[in-house]
Amino acid sequence: MFILEPEFQKCVLEEEIWNKDELRIERVTVYRFGKVIVDEEIDQIKKNLEVRNKQNRVIISDKFEILDKEFKDAHSDELFFSDSFKDSEKKRLQKLFDEDPESMFENEGFEIYDTNVYFEDKIKITKTDNENF
Repeated sequence: MFILEPEFQKCVLEEEIWNKDELRIERVTVYRFGKVIVDEEIDQIKKNLEVRNKQNRVIISDKFEILDKEFKDAHSDELFFSDSFKDSEKKRLQKLFDEDPESMFENEGFEIYDTNVYFEDKIKITKTDNENF
């Protein structure tokens, strides 16, 4: 097992995708610090970390089965609305989110569809014997 962790701050992004009928909200949280534990061979880890998206990020959640994760100190937390939202509805939901970000989605009838974890920049690989932090 190995711990994967960006070498620099503000390089961990977590994207939650919430759906309700044809409506979609993406919540992107940027953390100053974060790390994950994966159970892969070192050669496969290195190979997977070479593949980056067009924003030069590794989609950790697609490349590895994450055994445990630890993200600390959220730097920013933003919502992105699909085009099918009216401006007035975007403003209303943004206000609710600003007041209570953890329960707004479920209170408004949205269901979690997917969660993606991205790491940017250089990524440290450290061997561990533990499955948890």
